[in-house]
Amino acid sequence: MSDKKTDTSKRRPETGASQIIGFRLPVSVAKAIKVEAARRQMPLNSLLAEMWQLYRENKRAS
Repeated sequence: MSDKKTDTSKRRPETGASQIIGFRLPVSVAKAIKVEAARRQMPLNSLLAEMWQLYRENKRAS
């Protein structure tokens, strides 16, 4: 067993059911997103979920 502490910021969001979506991005954008996810040591889907949450919060404020 591992004694490693669980960092909740690196876990997948607890959203219940999930769905695969597919879309294309410009290569430079895709690379930047992958680099940021790697820097934060989090899966791409968790980073996208965080980005969407921040977008919605900021959209309401404007």
